[in-house]
Amino acid sequence: MSKHSLVMVSYLNSKPFLYGLQHPRYTELFDITLATPSECAKSFLESGTEIALIPVGALSQIGEYKMVTPYCIGCDGEVRTVCVFSQNPIEHQTKLYLDEDSRTSVLLTKILFAEYLKLSIDYQHGVNIRALSDFEATLLIGDKVFDIEDTFLYKYDLGLMWKNWLGLPLVFAVWVTKPTVSEETIKALTEALKYGISHTSESIQPYEKSYPHLKSYFRENIDYDLNDEKLKSLQVFFEKSQKYI
Repeated sequence: MSKHSLVMVSYLNSKPFLYGLQHPRYTELFDITLATPSECAKSFLESGTEIALIPVGALSQIGEYKMVTPYCIGCDGEVRTVCVFSQNPIEHQTKLYLDEDSRTSVLLTKILFAEYLKLSIDYQHGVNIRALSDFEATLLIGDKVFDIEDTFLYKYDLGLMWKNWLGLPLVFAVWVTKPTVSEETIKALTEALKYGISHTSESIQPYEKSYPHLKSYFRENIDYDLNDEKLKSLQVFFEKSQKYI
């Protein structure tokens, strides 16, 4: 039996998913590749990958797909690892560097700055943390945030900003498949993800020495349930992001 090609985000917040997929019951079903969010979208679109954990900001670019499983990468308030950082209050910044590992976070930043904060700012591609001036800010996402979050005076959490603005949770990535993937495979995928989430403590144990606050991160910041409120929020994000694509 041939394996189904699967690409997923390599960040710490996806480790429970990976733990479930690597359970002996499922290892013969999935051929797993780990990548950045933007690389996941590219792989699904260009390389024939059948299953992917895709940033929601890239869904409009990946062609035909089915959004599957009741799980996602999301938050309901502070997310901690998707933030804008600066050394001065954000209203004093004239330039913002965009971490383009995730299209979702870039679009989210533009929506929040324009419609929530009512700020006009010059966006620049790429990140150079050490070269930031007093009037520059940077969007940073993923595990690298843990290493630098205490080096800036100001931190603006995009998950918390979205919650404060709209009263909604936030979805960063969802599971999608090509239309040809069978319901049987989707069922197995869902079971594997459920198993991983139910064993989150075991899945993150190898990384706790390097990231001492990992348990609180998973307990307080990351939420995997793609519930009705998150689906509502996803629709709001789709509608608002159209003008920034």
